[in-house]
Amino acid sequence: MADHGEIKLNLGCELTSPAGWISIDGSWGAWLAKHPRWRRLLRRFRLFPEHVLTKPWADDVLVHDVRKRLPFADGVAAAVYSSHLLEHIHLEQAGFMEVAVRAVHDSRIADIEKVEWAVRVVKGAGICVEGIKPL
Repeated sequence: MADHGEIKLNLGCELTSPAGWISIDGSWGAWLAKHPRWRRLLRRFRLFPEHVLTKPWADDVLVHDVRKRLPFADGVAAAVYSSHLLEHIHLEQAGFMEVAVRAVHDSRIADIEKVEWAVRVVKGAGICVEGIKPL
C-alpha cells in the first residue's frame, strides 16, 4: 500500500483515468469492460444498451461501488476528485462521502464539482464535515 498521503482517488471516473490517479467506478459499463465474455454475450442478445457495451474504458479503472467502504486504509490519499457523481447518489447512500473524507489525510476534497451542495448533502446524511475544504 502507498505511504501516507501518496495516492489520489478519482471517484466515479467513468472514461476519465488520468495518470497518477487511482480511478474508481462501480458502473455496469466499468464491470463489463473487465469481463469481455459477458459483454459479448449481452451484446449478441441485445440485453444491454449498445452505448454501454462499446465504451472504451481504461484498463486501470478499479471497479468498486463507491457507496461502500473504499478499499484503502484511512489517511492514505492526498486528494479525492469526483465530478458528476453526487447527483446520482441518494441521500441515504451518501455515507461514501464520509469514507472519502476519512481517506484524505488532511481533510481536503479536490473538486467534488459542487462542493457547497456536497457539504449540504453530507450534513443532511448526518456525516461530520468539519474541516472539509476545496483545494
